[in-house]
Amino acid sequence: MKIKCGGLILAAGTSSRWRAHMAPHAQDSKMLALYQGEPILRHVVRAALGAQLAPLCVVTGFEAQKVEAALAGLNVHCIFNPAYQQGMASSLQAGMAGMADIDALCVLLGDMPLISSALITELCDAFAHQSCDGLVPFYQGQRGNPVILGRAIIDRISSLRGDQGARALLKSHGHIIEYSVHDAAVIRDVDEPSALNDLQ
Repeated sequence: MKIKCGGLILAAGTSSRWRAHMAPHAQDSKMLALYQGEPILRHVVRAALGAQLAPLCVVTGFEAQKVEAALAGLNVHCIFNPAYQQGMASSLQAGMAGMADIDALCVLLGDMPLISSALITELCDAFAHQSCDGLVPFYQGQRGNPVILGRAIIDRISSLRGDQGARALLKSHGHIIEYSVHDAAVIRDVDEPSALNDLQ
């Protein structure tokens, strides 16, 4: 069954853990950190484009101008979240402004550069062939990202508050599939500068 799956990449956070390990008063978002010569966020966007997620939006906030500049030349719509300091809920809600007529939503984190187009496609296809409200990838028993949200959960994003993200909705709603994958990329994010070395 073919479904229309939109893509929402969250890249608005203040990168507080990242900057705590940088020079004093460092301002740059971790989304701009280089992995294999390119900003980590650019890797995530290219993977989402390769999986043909449409529409595809990146939610920016902290250092928004620099983050958007790092995506130059990529066919992606950036949405600025003026309330980004209030937490993830506001970013999900801001991003929904760029979504229309979708059956499902793939929510990606901008600090997971190992995520591939093939993996995103696998998750979307698995969701499409299941009778479920959402899908969460697991690698060797560990919960990961990106997650796929069905229409019933998408419609409840407006109810989120503060730093609540998609996990809060998945935990409290309907039939959720825990989908086992063989790719550790679903649990490999970049919270601190040392994590970039671990990706090699």
